[in-house]
Amino acid sequence: PEPVTRLVSRCLSPGPAARPSAFEARQVLEEELLRMRARAFLPPGGHGPRPGEDRKEPRGSLPRPLSAFLPRAQILESIAGTLAAHALVTLTGPGGVGKTRTALEIGARPEWSERGAWFVDLAPLAPGAGVVGAVARSLRLRDSSGADEDRMIRAIADALGGARPLLILDNCEHLVAE
Repeated sequence: PEPVTRLVSRCLSPGPAARPSAFEARQVLEEELLRMRARAFLPPGGHGPRPGEDRKEPRGSLPRPLSAFLPRAQILESIAGTLAAHALVTLTGPGGVGKTRTALEIGARPEWSERGAWFVDLAPLAPGAGVVGAVARSLRLRDSSGADEDRMIRAIADALGGARPLLILDNCEHLVAE
């Protein structure tokens, strides 16, 4: 991306005055990462569906995978069976084993097309921050900042409808009270 190219060029500048500070470099990289993550969530065309819209395309907000999924049919079937029997399922394991990617594969399955599969990345939230607000944003609900939490929860329930959709809450371990 152009901002990163300019940043690298400035970092390699022979004169120290032209080089960016560490703070500025980090800011440019973080902004570009946010742009890239946002693009991964949007389908071609630049905007995603809203809950409850009539359409033939799958309902939800799953990011497009950036890599191929390694076949894990037995694990996927086990998770699908568990989801059919239970309203809350937690995937656990060390970082990097593929929990997020596996959850996204489950959400991309045809059985979730009608009911919807919604991805909520909680990594940017600070402990004690608004998980309910993050879910509302993932559902592309009207800006609810300042709304009381009960109203936001009702709005989320209304948007999702009674179809028992899949809500993938990713990176929530840092939000749990110790």
